[in-house]
Amino acid sequence: MRGGDTEPSPAAPVLEAPAPASRRRRSVIAAVAIIAVGAAVVVAAAAVLLRDADAPSLAVFDREPTEQERDVEENLATQGRLFFPGAEVQARLILEMPDTAQTTAREIWALRSDVSDQMENPYAVVCLATDPLLDSWSTIGCMEEKDVARRGFIPIDQPRPTLLVDGEQRAIAWGPTGDARLIDVPAPPRDDEGS
Repeated sequence: MRGGDTEPSPAAPVLEAPAPASRRRRSVIAAVAIIAVGAAVVVAAAAVLLRDADAPSLAVFDREPTEQERDVEENLATQGRLFFPGAEVQARLILEMPDTAQTTAREIWALRSDVSDQMENPYAVVCLATDPLLDSWSTIGCMEEKDVARRGFIPIDQPRPTLLVDGEQRAIAWGPTGDARLIDVPAPPRDDEGS
């Protein structure tokens, strides 16, 4: 460098504040955030529904009974009308549906009893029943618990459980997974099928 000559110093960078996002850009970002949150909620709800649909139907007996269910259990244990007198009975309300032909809702109950104390070959039995009034039970079918766990409540030696709802015959579908529901009565196989 020569005396008196000074090299110009490089210009210091000027820092500028970023321009505020446009109103349109803020709207797009907000919309994307709302959609992402909504999608997350939908995915979480679907996961819960799928998990419940895949849960074994008999898991209903794993939960604590409601007060209404406990009253029914005590009543059944003392009556001894559906099971052996003194047998321990679990009762769970598995389906409740309105019926315009009645003043109260129709109820479908699952009843489970272990009959091991009364028989040489112990097993647990599960029955479906309607309308658990203290004096009148209407049993609509019983099966061994292991068969319900394997194929659902579809008896082999009797018809699928049905009941009349609003003047229409409906079948009860329950198990091996998911909640009980009403379905159209399946048509029986014809003689010429499968041969």
